Amino acid sequence: MRSCSFLRCSAASQLGFLSLSVSSACQAQSLVVCKHQLAIVQTHHPSSRAMALALLLALASLVQFAATRRMQREEEVDCSQKLPAPENFQLTPSSYDGLDGVGVYWQTAVPLQDCEKYFMYFKKYDRFVALQRMQALNRVQVYNICAAEATQYGDVAFCQAEKEGPVWDSMQKFVSTKVEECKSTLCSLARTGEWKAGMFKYKQDRAKKTPWRRELPGHESLGFEEAFNVKCGLYRVQVPKSFAEVVPTFQDFADKYGFISPKGTFNKTACGCPSEDECD
Repeated sequence: MRSCSFLRCSAASQLGFLSLSVSSACQAQSLVVCKHQLAIVQTHHPSSRAMALALLLALASLVQFAATRRMQREEEVDCSQKLPAPENFQLTPSSYDGLDGVGVYWQTAVPLQDCEKYFMYFKKYDRFVALQRMQALNRVQVYNICAAEATQYGDVAFCQAEKEGPVWDSMQKFVSTKVEECKSTLCSLARTGEWKAGMFKYKQDRAKKTPWRRELPGHESLGFEEAFNVKCGLYRVQVPKSFAEVVPTFQDFADKYGFISPKGTFNKTACGCPSEDECD
């Protein structure tokens, strides 16, 4: 038993219950030791037999879980049939106290049923990774999560992402869509005057015929570059350094559509308005 000192099978006779915890390193040996102690518990506490049997089955399941997880390692996978994850989903670390101690899972809120459809940028490695459905063990409870990595098991699937390859093409299409959405967002703000803060509509009506400056420091209203950073999903799109040219900077974006007038204000004619500063 000393070789598996972290295996604890203890009975509290005065309360009549059994508690278990196990590390997968013991595997079969753990089960033998625990079976022996379970037999002792069952002898002294016949009413505990059903609970002890259920716990033993759970123990076997958890050992198998850990053994399976240990076999997985870092790998490169084909992401050509996957899509970029929506830009509003981010990877966040969560700690789980599992069979091998505390581990970290980098998970996302992408729905489980959609998890394996997507890849996303992982800043830790500056690479794209395929999202995976994983089982995170917390004590004796298993959680199904959508994640990019389980640190204690080395589980991470890097996308094969070379320039001009399938992932590059997917990102270009994704970014093109976000660029068009951003153009529509800024034009809507310009035409409606809703870049101007205020409860009363007359303020927005005035703003439609007011020059829209690039920045409005100290105001609740938004300059048009600030609106790009706050209202557009494009600025949240993250890619590895090797893919940097796929995502346009604000200046590139503004130049593409002629959004900056010679005097530096927003050029409302690019959105169909009759003059640089006024919309009907």
